[in-house]
Amino acid sequence: MDLLVAFYIACLVLAEVSGVKTFPLVNILGYQLNASVAIFLIPILFTINDVVIEVYGKERARSIVRSGLLTIFFIMMFSLFATWLTPSPRSEAIESAYDTIFFKSARISAASLTAFAFAEILDIQ
Repeated sequence: MDLLVAFYIACLVLAEVSGVKTFPLVNILGYQLNASVAIFLIPILFTINDVVIEVYGKERARSIVRSGLLTIFFIMMFSLFATWLTPSPRSEAIESAYDTIFFKSARISAASLTAFAFAEILDIQ
């Protein structure tokens, strides 16, 4: 179970941090649809959640999801904090790229938290 939870949290972290990158998905009538690379991790997350529900029950799965929420919140807050800090002279050259990636990661984390909150609300009712 510990390995499953660790893998779940690792997939969440990867989805939050790497979700900034998109790739072309399909072109429909000249309109290019793109997707985040994080979509490759979502099936793994759902599968782990389903396995936990089947083996350990819904309450254990909720516990894991809540742990994931706290992890996403921590990622968002630390990303904002890290982009707020003034860079050292050694890091000034990459500051713009760093801020771009991690500020967008914070935005993705905020969107994830919103989606999780709505899912939690809808599941309760």
